[in-house]
Amino acid sequence: MEKTWYNRLLLSYFPILFITVSMIIFVSVSMMSEISIKETEKANRIFAKYVIDSMETSLKGMERVILEEAGNSDALYEFFEMRNEGQAGMVNYQASIELHKIIDDNPSIQSIYLYRAKDQQVLTTNAIQALDTFEDKAFVEQSLEKPNNTGWSAVRMYSDLSLQPKEKVISISKKALLPFGNQGIIVVNVRVSSLLRIVEEMINLEITFMDIRDEGDSAFILSS
Repeated sequence: MEKTWYNRLLLSYFPILFITVSMIIFVSVSMMSEISIKETEKANRIFAKYVIDSMETSLKGMERVILEEAGNSDALYEFFEMRNEGQAGMVNYQASIELHKIIDDNPSIQSIYLYRAKDQQVLTTNAIQALDTFEDKAFVEQSLEKPNNTGWSAVRMYSDLSLQPKEKVISISKKALLPFGNQGIIVVNVRVSSLLRIVEEMINLEITFMDIRDEGDSAFILSS
């Protein structure tokens, strides 16, 4: 009789025990899942910062090259000063060679052009023309209106050849000549596809998704 009562007592507590154990297991699993999610988010933030830092390092390297060339190149100095109109052809040619050299040394650079303020002439690697007929006139004027804006532009479409398809670039303009920059500007256009390759070297596109946007919330690089 006592055994039967004891067994019944145990059976009466069994549902409570089962529910308690289940709740403990559920809470433990939930906590482990939450910890895992937080650690994953933390790892993602660290990796995203690493990718962005790598891209910024690449861009800063190109920016440093341009500043060094602008400060040390006799050919660029002669172009912006243009002290002898009779030698304009040779001066333009030498400056164009200098631009080709910069691009050859930095494959990520799509194009470079120079704007000279004194006569509003633009020199690309292929030709020299008046600003009024230059395809990228709007960007030049925007750069002139914001001379202290030294950051990179939003993603835009550009080609320095009329027959060449336009491609996505980001651009930066620098005053010329240093240190005051009253003679004009240097504009550098960098291929977005080159920056994309930096990302692709760091992630596995089959299992990773990364969406990078510019300040205007436009898609900068989309990898999936």
